[in-house]
Amino acid sequence: MKKGIQVNHKIPRTMTLEGLCYLGAMAKLVPENGIIVEVGPLYGSSTWVLAKNAHPSVKIFSIDTWQDEPWVQSFRLKKYPDAPPLSIDAFKRYTEDCTNIYPIQGWAPDVVSASWDNKIDLFFDDASHGNPGLQNNLNFFKSHLNNKYIICGDDYSSGWRDIISEVTLLSESLNQDPYIMGRVWGISNHPLFSSSIFKILNDSEINTNVSIKFMSGEETLSDGIFWSGKLHKFDIANKIKIFFNNLKRGLNVTGTAIYSDNTVLMDTTLDGKNIIEFSRNEKIIGLKFSLSGIDSKNYQIKYQIGTINMMLGKNYPNSKLVTGPMQVSVDQDSFINALRLFVIKKDEINH
Repeated sequence: MKKGIQVNHKIPRTMTLEGLCYLGAMAKLVPENGIIVEVGPLYGSSTWVLAKNAHPSVKIFSIDTWQDEPWVQSFRLKKYPDAPPLSIDAFKRYTEDCTNIYPIQGWAPDVVSASWDNKIDLFFDDASHGNPGLQNNLNFFKSHLNNKYIICGDDYSSGWRDIISEVTLLSESLNQDPYIMGRVWGISNHPLFSSSIFKILNDSEINTNVSIKFMSGEETLSDGIFWSGKLHKFDIANKIKIFFNNLKRGLNVTGTAIYSDNTVLMDTTLDGKNIIEFSRNEKIIGLKFSLSGIDSKNYQIKYQIGTINMMLGKNYPNSKLVTGPMQVSVDQDSFINALRLFVIKKDEINH
């Protein structure tokens, strides 16, 4: 990810580094004198990222009980054995170099429901991952969003079905698609939100767009740094088209797709093309991409697939971006339903 995103690696965190970078990029879109609200900051790793990447005039209100619950103790002992027990004092110590943070101790949204009257430019939820707590937070803070807003959260994953269902409902109510990077989701009505995030996070001038058509007939289109498709939802991809914008002459992309009937298709951007396309009425079970050409030594192509087992009703998103190896479905009943793919410079910092 781009070096301009500030992250404090000393603060205990449950979020991935990629997720924190995405959060920091969203904070950069908050206007001067704006308001950010987050719930569930724990030790303050997300709070620090919000505070340091937003304009200094932006105020960050962080709401948590800061109770050292058993799951927090287990997490701390396993990942950060030298960290102190969770408390508001520990949170303040970890974020003491941030002057624009205002901690509020209690259960959200109840602790502020009678008094909150500020318009919110960015709301971030990493507290209750299940209903009714999640739903209550989203409904309350959504009602206080500014005219231009970002509403986002962590852990958009198959283990948290309420998050997936609530983000879907929220997206429909706001008439805005969610932009998902790793496990972090964001919904915004900012013009050019996705392209702005791309420019903040990616030093490469090569932008990708991923279009996926499904067996149901539906189609999705997204900037390649975000998930395109139906991550954690029930449909199967059979046609994929990837657009490479501003692809250099000395850089070629080759893609390979494996279908459920063992057919292998290969396509390349050689001969002036800027599109790779796989189009058959069969289920896709594997994808691989690589770079070649005189400029390939300066770039990497990163990609990640999501799959669905329709028999079991389970999703299996690959947890890591890769460069090079074939990514395939985890078993014979699983098929690809989502893809991320982008090109970065090799000297960029990625998770």
